[in-house]
Amino acid sequence: MELKGMLKPHLRLGYRIKYAKNTTLVYEKGLSEIRRLKTHHTEKKQEFLTYATKDDKKHAYILRGLDAGFHVEEITQFLHQKYDIQIADIFLLKNTEMPLCLIIVTVPTQPIL
Repeated sequence: MELKGMLKPHLRLGYRIKYAKNTTLVYEKGLSEIRRLKTHHTEKKQEFLTYATKDDKKHAYILRGLDAGFHVEEITQFLHQKYDIQIADIFLLKNTEMPLCLIIVTVPTQPIL
């Protein structure tokens, strides 16, 4: 299928195409357009690359000062209940003098203290 024919039903607000040496860049107009095109590519299992939008970004934090016998589930529940933080992933860092925990979160709804 021709590229413009594939893009037309998904990008209703318009777009701009830039042809590079080994790639084709599509610039969408609007966040809803970007999401619609990402969904289309994912469903069709097509290879694509995009930048993360502000809402899609994740943040990483190091949690210090933990007791040696802490449980990951306790940290996850505490952060979710007290601060409404959605944990994407959590890792115990090894080979450190004191217990450290790397926490990957979705964009927080309020500042983390």
